[in-house]
Order: sequence, then C-alpha cells, then structure tokens
Amino acid sequence: MVSVNFNSKIKTRTPKLSYVWYKRVITTNGKNLAYDDIDVLTNLLKTELTTWDFWYQ
Repeated sequence: MVSVNFNSKIKTRTPKLSYVWYKRVITTNGKNLAYDDIDVLTNLLKTELTTWDFWYQ
C-alpha cells in the first residue's frame, strides 16, 4: 500500500493506489470494494498526496 524509497537515507514513503482503495473500503465499512474505477482512485490518490506529509517518518 506504500512505496518505500530504499535509496533514500530517510526511506521516504509514498502511498500507492492500493492505499486509497483500502482507505475507501474502511470508510465505507466494506460497502465499496470496486477496484475497476481507476479514474476515481487516481483522483483520490492525487488528493491524498496533497495532504501526505513526506517529511514525517
């Protein structure tokens, strides 16, 4: 769900598409398990990346 940059000294982590999918599954209490709506998930990931704190590890 999170990509780790092992070439970085601080091992930065970046959420992947599966991260926002799983987050949506949790927030909908498992009612939305769809993974084929790539456009929606991509937009959710873009939104998540704007709030993601890359410096907090």
